[in-house]
Amino acid sequence: MLADCTSLDVIVDGDSAEEATSRGVAMLLAESLQESGQCNKRVYGDIEQPLVVVDETIHNPIAEEHWNKRLKSQETVLDAIASVKYVYQNI
Repeated sequence: MLADCTSLDVIVDGDSAEEATSRGVAMLLAESLQESGQCNKRVYGDIEQPLVVVDETIHNPIAEEHWNKRLKSQETVLDAIASVKYVYQNI
């Protein structure tokens, strides 16, 4: 579902899957901070680690269309609720 909703292929790293943590997110954040110069490599060390792929999901263009329709439907509902909330607050 993640692959189809984002139109991106999803790779599950073996180390992250076994740890049941947000390690992958932490690694991406650390890498981004290092690339932007906001994180000192001498202090935090090198974050390079081998990727051990245990599963890969390729996005399905047909499902992508389905999720885009669901997103538009959800946005319509949220806009309607926001309008009602705004009216209610200004009475």
